[in-house]
Amino acid sequence: MSYLIEQEVERLTFPDGEWCDLKRYLTQEATDRITNALVETTAKVTDKKPEASINLNLGKLAALKEYIVAWSFKDLLVTKENIDRLLPKYRNLIIERINELSESANEFVTKNA
Repeated sequence: MSYLIEQEVERLTFPDGEWCDLKRYLTQEATDRITNALVETTAKVTDKKPEASINLNLGKLAALKEYIVAWSFKDLLVTKENIDRLLPKYRNLIIERINELSESANEFVTKNA
């Protein structure tokens, strides 16, 4: 029985035959990076009163960056810039699979906590 996350990947194959390898599980640090991308806080103090704001972001790019390990796209490295520029026909399927992986990971933690 393993108690630590191993670097397991699973291959998502697109309808056109291209593929993308995704991490099956994220470390706590990777999960925290996504969470930090979701919530952005600012605070400032003026002469009149303190002001604070919280911005909620979608964080999809942060999730894509953490999950994507490799892909079959010729001559394209897996970089933040290339991930950001993925065509929606690929990006949306990857996000859908990431959501499924996240749900199954949460179910596992809940059942085994």
